[in-house]
Amino acid sequence: MGSGTLFVRDGDAVVGSFAPEYAAVVRGLVSQAGSVLAHPVDRRDPGIARLFPDAYRESADDADEFRRLTESELRTGKIESVDTLLATLPEDGGDVRLDPEQASAWLRALNDVRLLMGTRLDLTDDTDITTEVDDEILRDPQSHRLAELVAYGYLTEVQESLVLALAAW
Repeated sequence: MGSGTLFVRDGDAVVGSFAPEYAAVVRGLVSQAGSVLAHPVDRRDPGIARLFPDAYRESADDADEFRRLTESELRTGKIESVDTLLATLPEDGGDVRLDPEQASAWLRALNDVRLLMGTRLDLTDDTDITTEVDDEILRDPQSHRLAELVAYGYLTEVQESLVLALAAW
């Protein structure tokens, strides 16, 4: 497999390969999201609010009650997905072999990280990430936003590759 990431179907599993630097990026971003999820939910953070949206927008009382009943379990599930990804991605890169349950956990974790990052980067469904990266390079090629946009784009590629491999089942 190549130096980036490309998941392919292999029997009852999907297999991907991560170069050390790519594995470090994924591990770092997923670990950061895991740290955020390990703390109580802070609805003032737009990224966290995106991960834990209100179920009832028309009724604050109903939303609070639903949150009280479900938020802990939802948060635990998100943390478990992060833990699965981190446990199956070699720290120094290399091959990853995922059974269907692990692949689903990867998709959930990658989705959560992308939602968190995308919200904090103020990205929308209409955002063209390539244009965003090009514009940021012209403004400030050393910016943290540029690095975050590139990392977001890479996570998108990983997720898309995994989805395509899973669709082959």
